[in-house]
Amino acid sequence: MRREDEIRLIAYKIWEEEGHLQGHDYEHWFRAENIWDQQQRMKMMNDLMKNIRDLAAHHCPIDDDALMILEKCYREWLKDLVT
Repeated sequence: MRREDEIRLIAYKIWEEEGHLQGHDYEHWFRAENIWDQQQRMKMMNDLMKNIRDLAAHHCPIDDDALMILEKCYREWLKDLVT
């Protein structure tokens, strides 16, 4: 699905959740864009962590503690991007 279509669905859900409030189209759209952006960042972070785990498992094994620290760093980095 295209970005714009996904955002449109999110905006529609916001509109429904707010009781079909009229005259807030732009507000709903901008909120939906922000939600979509956050979802994409989370997907990117999850994909990145999967790739790191795969690399670690096959090429440079690291212990679970080091992997947890690395994941925590990426989560903090992502949280900074979102805020």
